Amino acid sequence: MPMHALEMVLDVASDARIRDEWAALVAAGLPSQAQHHSASNAPHITVLSADREAVDAVEPVAGERLGPLLPRTLSVAGVVVFGGGPFAVARLVLPDLETLAAVGEVRGHISGADGGWVAHVTLARRVAAGDLGRVLEVAAGSRLNGVVVAGLRRWDPDRRETRVLAGR
Repeated sequence: MPMHALEMVLDVASDARIRDEWAALVAAGLPSQAQHHSASNAPHITVLSADREAVDAVEPVAGERLGPLLPRTLSVAGVVVFGGGPFAVARLVLPDLETLAAVGEVRGHISGADGGWVAHVTLARRVAAGDLGRVLEVAAGSRLNGVVVAGLRRWDPDRRETRVLAGR
């Protein structure tokens, strides 16, 4: 069963900065989110992923708790690597306490999603071990120290579409 998601999307300037990082990876001949050509592909921070029914149930809470916080500047603390190979490489985002509390409340409504959240914006997925060093080197060239979260959307994989819940 495909997973539905609630995602925080970035403002225009932050979106462009991340897309520049995606383009730098492509220019270096490396995996990049820029190679994902879906119309819904945009830099984002996933709040949670779950089945349709669970996301249906928590969507109003997400709008009530996260919507009023937008737009909001969040710090970026460098690069994080996920997985045991192939890897995902992302910008690590440090939410402030108010955002962290709101996300925790939203995630607390989903069984099994109440812990373990690592806020991040994905730069590349399916990175082979042999390419990981080069991906990290390209990512190190960026001096991104913050992003502005400007909206909340829902990803519906059944319809292959996104819907804005708050903000842009």
